[in-house]
This record gives sequence, C-alpha cells and structure tokens, in this order.
Amino acid sequence: MKRAKAATVPWPDELREFFGFHDGQNEVGGAGLVVPAGRLLQVVEIPQRHSDMVEVMADIVATEPDMYDGTYAEIVNNLVEAGVEAEDHLFLPGYVPIAAWDSNLMYCDTRSGEMRGSVSYRSDDGGHLGVPTWPSLEAFVRDVRLAVTDRISIGWYTAAVDNGVLDWDIVE
Repeated sequence: MKRAKAATVPWPDELREFFGFHDGQNEVGGAGLVVPAGRLLQVVEIPQRHSDMVEVMADIVATEPDMYDGTYAEIVNNLVEAGVEAEDHLFLPGYVPIAAWDSNLMYCDTRSGEMRGSVSYRSDDGGHLGVPTWPSLEAFVRDVRLAVTDRISIGWYTAAVDNGVLDWDIVE
C-alpha cells in the first residue's frame, strides 16, 4: 500500500483503512463483483491505472484545445476542492481509482474540502454509469451492504446473488 500511496497522491485515512481490509479482486472470472459496475482493483494496480488516466486526460485536453478552458494543468489547478468535477468529467490527479470495469473507474476523491474521501464513478465516455456519488467510503460500503441485504438498488444497479456469487443487474 505504501508504494501505491507514494505513486499517486496522499490517501485519506478511510481509503488506507479500506485497502487494509482487502487487496481488491483478481480478474473476476465467475467470482462475482463486490461493487456495481466493476471489480475492486488490487492495490498493485492502482498506481498504473492512476498514471495512465492522468496521461490520457492530459493528451485529450492537449489534442482538443477548443473543447476546454485551458491546459490540463490549468484545469487541475482550478479544481482543488473535492467533489467539484472537471468539465467533461475529466479524470483528475486527485482521484484514486478503487474499482474498474473496462475503462470505467470508481474513484476516491482525495482533494481537500468537505467532500475529501467521496466516492464516484467516471465512465470512458464522460458519464457516471448511473451510479451516485457517496460522501465517503463508509457510506458507499453501507449502501452496498443494504443493496445486498435489503435489495435496495444503487443507481441503475440491483444486487443479485446466485449460488452464493454476488453480481449486479441493471434496474429496468
């Protein structure tokens, strides 16, 4: 975990505690999904996923300057408050990816402010995959538990347990 924290950004205590309980999931392969719309990343995957996303976002802004208000560095420097999203849902260096589904990411926002430690999704097309933003990892874990035990949906997703394997169905 120390290597992952050093290679990304300083992690809030709650994020360190979260990954202190588990080391994510290997490629799913029938093992089920703990979170809707993705699998929990293993700690060793986080630095590379983080740096890839920052690099891709910087490249996107650089190749499409007419679509953005400034360079990627300028956009990042203007968005220091946790919970404030970048235009077109750009991935910001203050986001630590914690779960993934293809190029879609669930992340913890480590920037300063009231929403530090909040959890949200960022899809590869700039949307949010129908998943809400949680004010904390604790709130996210609580909602996952309630989705499983009380059959409460999370955004577009509802928990489905089949032969002891947790998966998520899209709510119709």
